[in-house]
Amino acid sequence: MTILSRLTGRIGRIGRIGRIGRWAAALLAILLAATPACEASHTCNAIACLEGLSITFDGNFTPGTTYDIVISVVTATPETVRIATCTLSASDGGTTQLLCGSSETHTELGNTIRIEDDGLAKILVSVSTGGNTVAEQTFQPAYTTGESGGPGCGTCTSAAIQMTIP
Repeated sequence: MTILSRLTGRIGRIGRIGRIGRWAAALLAILLAATPACEASHTCNAIACLEGLSITFDGNFTPGTTYDIVISVVTATPETVRIATCTLSASDGGTTQLLCGSSETHTELGNTIRIEDDGLAKILVSVSTGGNTVAEQTFQPAYTTGESGGPGCGTCTSAAIQMTIP
C-alpha cells in the first residue's frame, strides 16, 4: 500500500474534514511523495545568502544634514550609467537613515544598500550635500563565490565596499 493511499484512506475516515480537506491532504501527500528525500549526510544550514553588491556609507555625519548619493556603473566606453540614487539623513541623536531608489532590485539596512547584481564590475559613487560634491570614488568590487548554506546547498556571489563620507 502506498503512502498516498494510506494517508487519503485515513483522512477519508475522519468525518469532519470534508471533501475540500481530503483534497488538500491528498495534494499534500502527492507533493511529499514527489519531493526527494534528503540524505542523512547532506545538511544545509539556515545562513542567508546576501547575493550582489553591498555598499556601506560611514563617516562623521553632520546632524541635520542630508547627503545625496548617486551610484553609477562605469562602462567600457567609459560612460556612467546611474543605477541608484539615495538620500542619507543624519539625525541629532547620531542615527542615520538611508533611502534609495533604483532600477536594480535592492534593499537598505542602516547605512548600507545591497544591490542584487553580482555583475557590477566598476562603480562610481558620488556624494553631495547642498549641491556640492563632498566625496566621489570609483570602486572595482572583488566578488567571491561560496556555499554559505553548506556544501551542495547552492552558491552565493557577493562583494562589499565601504564609502567614507568626510
